[in-house]
Amino acid sequence: MVNIIYDYNPTCKNETDVKIAKQEHKDTYIVANTINDMFNNYEITVTQTPQYTSYDLDIKFKGCNKGMAMEVKEYNLSEENEKKYGKNVMLKVDKLMRMQKASEGKKLMYAVILNKKDLVMFDCSKIDWSTLKVVPIKQKKTQFDDNSPYVWLPTYIIPCKYAVKTTDCSFNYWVYEEFEEKPDFKINA
Repeated sequence: MVNIIYDYNPTCKNETDVKIAKQEHKDTYIVANTINDMFNNYEITVTQTPQYTSYDLDIKFKGCNKGMAMEVKEYNLSEENEKKYGKNVMLKVDKLMRMQKASEGKKLMYAVILNKKDLVMFDCSKIDWSTLKVVPIKQKKTQFDDNSPYVWLPTYIIPCKYAVKTTDCSFNYWVYEEFEEKPDFKINA
């Protein structure tokens, strides 16, 4: 059974922080419940880390000393990007470096909710990052900030074939969208 510890009181200084809080709450719900479906014989605690931490979730299995640090992203892979890059996901180079530094000896995982139906999980220690293609991708400097300028950021293109697990998360996604009570995050700082 999964025990989910949400950050219900994030520091929200502006509308961008509110959008981030909503997305991270959603990501935590979907990933925690999908992991619970995968590891249903284990007692798992999934803790949402505070906003602007280098990764999103701390995951602990009862009786196991080494936990996981997991970054979660949600992508809707457009047909155009799939034609251009293949069935791959992206991770900014500087984000990976921050994640590696902050993970404190935990197993570092990168999870992508892909097209609202697949949870694709990567064990960052099993990827030879030097062999991956790095391309400049035009992205918002701050993802949920409507006024953020677009900048070109060096980004890893990670083939989904490197995933340690791909599993269906569409049911948990649907349950969150249809039934989960969503906190009403507000500017509070």
